Amino acid sequence: MFEEIVNDIMATDVVTINPDDSISDALSIMAEREISFVVVASEENRPLGVITEKDVVRIIPDLNNKRVPVPDVMSSPVLTIGKEETAFAALHKLVIHNIRHLVVVTKKGEIAGALTLTNFLERLGFEYFVDIKDVSEVMSRDMTTLDIGSNVKDAITSMARSQASCAIIIDKGKPVGIFTERDAISVSCEDIDLQDTCIEEVMGQSVHKISQGAHVLDALSVMQREGIRHLPVMNNKDQLTGLISQFNITKGMELRYTDFLRKLIADQEKKLKEANEQLEEKVEERTRELDEKNEQLRRLALHLQEVREEERTSIARDIHDDLGQLLSAFKLDLLWIEKRLSKEQKLLSAKTEEMSSMIDDAIYSVQRITSELRPPLLDDLGITSVMQWHIEKFQKRSGIRCKLSFAPDEIILPEKISTAVFRIFQEALTNVARHADATKVHVSIKREKDQLLLSIDDNGRGITDRDISDPNSFGIIGMAERIHPFQG
Repeated sequence: MFEEIVNDIMATDVVTINPDDSISDALSIMAEREISFVVVASEENRPLGVITEKDVVRIIPDLNNKRVPVPDVMSSPVLTIGKEETAFAALHKLVIHNIRHLVVVTKKGEIAGALTLTNFLERLGFEYFVDIKDVSEVMSRDMTTLDIGSNVKDAITSMARSQASCAIIIDKGKPVGIFTERDAISVSCEDIDLQDTCIEEVMGQSVHKISQGAHVLDALSVMQREGIRHLPVMNNKDQLTGLISQFNITKGMELRYTDFLRKLIADQEKKLKEANEQLEEKVEERTRELDEKNEQLRRLALHLQEVREEERTSIARDIHDDLGQLLSAFKLDLLWIEKRLSKEQKLLSAKTEEMSSMIDDAIYSVQRITSELRPPLLDDLGITSVMQWHIEKFQKRSGIRCKLSFAPDEIILPEKISTAVFRIFQEALTNVARHADATKVHVSIKREKDQLLLSIDDNGRGITDRDISDPNSFGIIGMAERIHPFQG
């Protein structure tokens, strides 16, 4: 049976009521049809709550108005199970939640049926009781008992307090009747005073008992034959020692369920382990591929930077050598012309002066452009000189007070490292001018053994972790990529 799914064993004749109905309506339906629960359903046939026999026992002692709306007393949310789930999963839910009913739903959440302990017990074969030898192994020793002289309200109150499904009525130490949850529903539908009504008047008169040494299968056979759910258990001295119910029998199957569950978990763990190993292999493979791709991209970026620097150097050299020399020649030729002009040629003299000034501006522009492309000081005098030159220009252009310090005073670096440090230094100062709203900036560069530390501090608004990790912060990304080849 436990290989089956819920859809195979559930009952489909579920009784539903509307949320607008009263508890009186629910009690009448349960009493009339002799059912243990009703489902409160929405217009879309989805479960909103349930009214069970246990709920009835819980509310009857304090129920003064039976026209109370069902939603005020129903159990909600509803514990449900999918019709495609296993019977074992359903049994587990029943046992661990200490309940006797499960509402079965479709994938859309609509009511499809119900599953009760009776559905399980009716389908069990003898083989499921082989491991459970006798009644004493599964019976409950914690019973609710009442003297035959007790009233109905006391009985219901005792059952509610102990959450018992029945009360055994005792007369002179012997069980003479059983008052069940279903009996409580019946009396609640009658126009009687529960406190003034003796339990003897409403209890079940025929008491079926079973010996504690009897086999569980015998107890189940009596229950099914007599249509009952409880049996008082007697010892060999005919003394009451316990109570066995459908729930006790179902709970006694936990061992079989647990063994099955252990095996299922072991199988699932094995499959999960294999899946994890396969996933880890794929992740490692993809990680290696990504690392290789990232390294290729870094090498490409480094190559492009080197090519760019070479092109900038070449362009700066060409501009300086060709355009700079040409402008210098123009300047000399113009001076030669100026010297040969007479004093009477004032108009030409003024024009040559104007041309000379324009050539000076052009020469300055050539020097500025070549310096921005590739400062000649970087190649000629090194990193310290070019940083000093650049920070002076930056201070004049931005108005931000700058301080530059070196330790030691003269730092000599390989060409590629020197270029990377200078470009990072340039980009950092650009960011200060654009984003920091700073009035001061301090740049320090220190060399200790084989390490170089470039520090740029300002009194601006700072930078957040979010800004640093922003994929659009290309300046920061560029700085990181420039220093990466040098393990920075």
